[in-house]
Amino acid sequence: MNELTKPTTLVVPAKCDCDFTKTDLEIDELEKRYKNLFATDENKKDIKSICAELNKVKKALSDAGIKTEKEATAEIKAFRTELKKRTDRIESIRTPLWEQVKPHPKSEPKKVSVPVKVCYLFEGDSNYISEMIAAAEFNGIKVTEVELNG
Repeated sequence: MNELTKPTTLVVPAKCDCDFTKTDLEIDELEKRYKNLFATDENKKDIKSICAELNKVKKALSDAGIKTEKEATAEIKAFRTELKKRTDRIESIRTPLWEQVKPHPKSEPKKVSVPVKVCYLFEGDSNYISEMIAAAEFNGIKVTEVELNG
């Protein structure tokens, strides 16, 4: 039950033979041409134009790399897609079974607070009674009615 027949897979590492010699020579030429160039008020427009051209060259090189990488990894992506289909099928078998047996967290009983009315009879002067009310309220006891007899 624990063993599933794994698909027969032939893995051939992606190989990308690139000759960057010509590209490096072209970059060296750009470097020689623009490395010591400084912007002034007179050539600011030209420098912006040069920067725009260098951005285009950089983007073209980057895009070529992205295209090559997509071509080299296309089979891997297709493999991952097919593999995911299979693991999703296994999960669709497992989930209903697990839902039946998974441990459920124990729910703690809800604490219900019920207001309680307590009556106290204090005898003495009003200052003493005021102190007792203040002490009760300080301890979280809500005093709602006070009746003074005397």
